[in-house]
Amino acid sequence: MNSLFVVLPAYNEEYNIVKVIEDWRSQNKTFLKENLLLKIVVVDDFSTDNTFKKINTFYSNKNSIHIIKHSRNKGLGGAIKSGIEFALSEANENDLLFIMDSDFTHKAKFSINMLNHMNNTSSDVVIASRFQNGSKVLGVPKHRLMLSYFAKKYYSLILNVPNVRDYTCGYRLYNINALKNVKSVYKDSYISEMGFTCMVELLYKLHRTGSSFSEVPFSLHYDEKEGESKMKILKTSFNSLRIPFYIKSITQ
Repeated sequence: MNSLFVVLPAYNEEYNIVKVIEDWRSQNKTFLKENLLLKIVVVDDFSTDNTFKKINTFYSNKNSIHIIKHSRNKGLGGAIKSGIEFALSEANENDLLFIMDSDFTHKAKFSINMLNHMNNTSSDVVIASRFQNGSKVLGVPKHRLMLSYFAKKYYSLILNVPNVRDYTCGYRLYNINALKNVKSVYKDSYISEMGFTCMVELLYKLHRTGSSFSEVPFSLHYDEKEGESKMKILKTSFNSLRIPFYIKSITQ
């Protein structure tokens, strides 16, 4: 039986993290039918609320859930990297890894379609895309919709990764070998961006190391998110403009 790792980077998600974990656990029977053993990796990025307390209270005795607690805030990139590092240390050649947001805007039910799509297309990475026919985006503020649309056009023009329209969505399925390969090439710097731009960085470095991509539609449920957004719009906008030129310069 192969392992299916699910990395959940969490910062101040006390209202959402248990719902996200239970959402994944509700799919466990389906995964077992596909000969996949669910292993959830929760990374608490030095939260200042009760995120870690809730995770520890509910799941510290569950063998299928591994909890990582940062001693300082490392940002989204640092949290994702910690989760990937743990998975790589445990994974076998044919294992798979999901990464998704921990604010309950992404739903585990879409994972089945992503898994089937990976099997059918032999893609190394499958992206849950907001820009495919059939996708829905619910409850997202207009300024963030505009930012996402601009990012799609901007990254497609500059980076032009085949079959990719959504460069920034955090919900992705990775072949574990693709992650091993990108780490073998870029060593510890396969993720160096600590903010939201880490998603673009990792995607492009995977592309440069030969990974193939495909996308499936999904529904983004921003209307079900509890708590405040962690995104700083001005900082994120500046870094979004900077990142494609930076990563192209270091991956030539």
